[in-house]
Amino acid sequence: MNKDLDAIMQLVPLYVLGLLESEEAKRVETSAKTNAVVAAEIAALTETVGRLPETVRAPAPARIGDRLRTSMGHGRFERHAPRIARIFDVDMPRARALLGNIDRPALWESMAPNITLQHFQAGPACAGADTGFVRVAAGTSFPWHGHDGDEVTLVLGGSSRDYSGTILTAGDELTLNGGSAHEFTALGDEDYIYAVRVVGVRFDVSKPAK
Repeated sequence: MNKDLDAIMQLVPLYVLGLLESEEAKRVETSAKTNAVVAAEIAALTETVGRLPETVRAPAPARIGDRLRTSMGHGRFERHAPRIARIFDVDMPRARALLGNIDRPALWESMAPNITLQHFQAGPACAGADTGFVRVAAGTSFPWHGHDGDEVTLVLGGSSRDYSGTILTAGDELTLNGGSAHEFTALGDEDYIYAVRVVGVRFDVSKPAK
């Protein structure tokens, strides 16, 4: 999804709620005429709003519209939503919802000291793969492991140094082929958070001597 389309998609909820200025509303309407994704999103949200009680559907006060405008597209990990959608074969609303779950502590489970996981269901193109988020506390090393199949990683926050010396930071995307093995360490004072799609992770592989 390109940046222009992503910008339109971020305006759609405000359009459905009637909170856009006329010029912005026309942008959304024009896009919906030529783009099925935009049209489908408008239809889905309109149906959802239509199911709400009348008191909830009443026009929102201007201050609420202002708060919505301020928050749209400015979530902590919002900028990664288009790539999450692509890598995990989900639509944009689902991608945004998944990214929002990163800040829900109850959804994380411990894997090892200072390493936590959050699994989620991806789209059909990811069948057979393990998909989710991983958080590695600053200064912690993720242990040596091998991959039976390809691994795709998208860094969401923090940075790391791989066994090979490669340094990854937020926004970097890395693909490792099946049969590869590595370890990495979270750098600096910020937790290293990434999304991953991988087929078969093994921790019983031997680490080569340097």
